[in-house]
Amino acid sequence: ECSTSNEGMQNKQEDWSVVTSKKNKNSNRKKVQLVCTGLEAKSANLSIQGAVRRKWLYIGKVAGNGVAEEDILNYLKESLGNHSFVVKKLTTKGYNSAFSVGIPNKTLFEKVFDISFWPEGIVLREFEFTNFFRKVKIDQKKT
Repeated sequence: ECSTSNEGMQNKQEDWSVVTSKKNKNSNRKKVQLVCTGLEAKSANLSIQGAVRRKWLYIGKVAGNGVAEEDILNYLKESLGNHSFVVKKLTTKGYNSAFSVGIPNKTLFEKVFDISFWPEGIVLREFEFTNFFRKVKIDQKKT
């Protein structure tokens, strides 16, 4: 049976309390620290230098296991010039090869991460380190 009176609602409202502030959900997170980079010009006297920041690309479905890191590196250098690319061959199952490629700046990455830059059938995506290292860890447990 439905009641249309407000008495039931008033009794229920008395049981409720008003929340004035919510608990901060991010209280367990580390506080963000200020990160800065050096601006000193390179000098021949310095024995230390800052590392080149790279964006990594996965290149897959390269036909044949005989394709080497140097082949990919030569393809990049012939097309884009002599830049500090890093190419690493990945372990694959089957006949195809796969590589991770470190690209030294955003402009070059945009050129390389373009389907018109590569031969037909090549697969491209941003390289995901978390998946790669998880797979390596699993493979190490098997041996």
